[in-house]
Amino acid sequence: MKKIITILLALILSLTAAFGASATEFVPSISYKDGPEIIEATLKGEEVSSCLIVTTIKEASEKSTDITEEERAKLLEVYSKLESGEMKLPLKNKYTVLELLDISFMYEGCRENPDHKGKEALLNGGAALSVNFDLNVNANDNLKVLVCVNDEWKPVESVKINEDGTVTVSFTEICPVAFVIEEEAADTPVQDNNIGTIIAIVTAAVAAVTSIILFILKFILKK
Repeated sequence: MKKIITILLALILSLTAAFGASATEFVPSISYKDGPEIIEATLKGEEVSSCLIVTTIKEASEKSTDITEEERAKLLEVYSKLESGEMKLPLKNKYTVLELLDISFMYEGCRENPDHKGKEALLNGGAALSVNFDLNVNANDNLKVLVCVNDEWKPVESVKINEDGTVTVSFTEICPVAFVIEEEAADTPVQDNNIGTIIAIVTAAVAAVTSIILFILKFILKK
């Protein structure tokens, strides 16, 4: 009899734990596609777009990029961690990753500005790099831009959505960059409440079944 009770209790606990863990977290979606075009990039008032390399996940995977192997591997590592859920972006609400890119200065053959290494030093010294991306987003989109520095995601403070759908971002660090649409916090999150209600009902049902089983077991044991 004790073995039967132990087995029943184990099944009840397993069932309760399973329903308690049924709420899934949002998994960011990152598309395999070509990256956004850079319309303009300036550093201390000078045009430097020809000195920048924008590398997408697709290009990093195919090794069709001029960035260093370390930068390429870092971008793919960040992508893998985001996709698996091992790494999370520091955002309160659900989000969708529109673009995940590496932005770097060219190390060889900068067409118009051969002193591009000096410009990279300016950026590292605290100068801001202003880049205008063709992202085709709407003015009411809750767009966030984050950079990954030493495996830590930091929000970029200066982000402006322009009327033509382009986005102007002011970087003080360039590295893996995520362009993210974060959902606004709703006053009455219907979907989340529905999920919570279902879980609450199921949990209550499991508790009721547990009480009935325990009552029956007590009755049996008395006999």
